Amino acid sequence: DELREDFIAETRESLEVLTGRLIQWEKSPGDLSLIDEAFQEFVETFMGFHQLSGSTFPSQLRPGAMQTSFDRS
Repeated sequence: DELREDFIAETRESLEVLTGRLIQWEKSPGDLSLIDEAFQEFVETFMGFHQLSGSTFPSQLRPGAMQTSFDRS
């Protein structure tokens, strides 16, 4: 089904980005912005899937709605 194929394609792209961010973070473990970018990539993929499927996206996970441990330091 087309929705599933779109989700798989988006997930593969996101995994490539996430892998790159994690490799960068391994080289620069003090750069917390890389973790933030990786998390943002995951959330955007998750949001996109919910929009494609017509589901309601949990408001707690919208960008800016959640404070991470990195935000508190």
